[in-house]
Amino acid sequence: MRSYRGVTVLWLLALTAFHLWVIASGRWPLAPDEAHYWEWSRRLDWSYYSKGPMVAYLIAASTRLGGHTEFWVRLPAVLLGVGVAVLAFFLARRIFQSDRAGFFSVLFLSLMPLYAAGSFLMTIDPPFVFFWGAASLLLCRIPRRRSEAAWYGVGIAFGFGLLSKYTMFMLPICVGVWLLASPKLHPWLRRREPYEATVLGLLVFSPVIVWNARHGWLSARHVKYLLSITAKSKSAGA
Repeated sequence: MRSYRGVTVLWLLALTAFHLWVIASGRWPLAPDEAHYWEWSRRLDWSYYSKGPMVAYLIAASTRLGGHTEFWVRLPAVLLGVGVAVLAFFLARRIFQSDRAGFFSVLFLSLMPLYAAGSFLMTIDPPFVFFWGAASLLLCRIPRRRSEAAWYGVGIAFGFGLLSKYTMFMLPICVGVWLLASPKLHPWLRRREPYEATVLGLLVFSPVIVWNARHGWLSARHVKYLLSITAKSKSAGA
């Protein structure tokens, strides 16, 4: 078991070194979305027209530490990529009770093109995936023991995920379906912790709600417009 842990650490170190080399090489200029979010980071606010503020906060923290270069704009993506891989290891290890499963989850994850791109391109997806993974790992504690405190960790991850990408609103729906589909988890439906976790997440997200209320619900109208475009394209394709 220790050998798989050691191999996982070595693989992550090599992978991180490669991603750091990629962002330090200067061969790939910022993508349009990255440049857009970098501009946000220079004008911090509670939220923005199309997305929450998490990506801007992370880039701002990094660039203020090291400067406004491609390396420092993208460094949070590399660190979040490492975090996602670590979460994948512990999630697989907890589910299968095996360090071997944890290693192979990290290995296969690192070979996925979307993961590779998300590990050095700083967009809204790296923080979103990280916080979804953190919530998933905490939720794994709930069926095995009395884990009231884990729910509040889920709530915080839910809130930070919402600050990253609005798709995080799907998490309570997925958790609700999970609790309904698992008879041994039905008692949680009568407990206060899952509902308090949801409220906690919304409290973390509340600055975005306040910003939108002050700006004519721009983000809500933007999302509604995107949904209408998607529906029209699907109907045209049908």
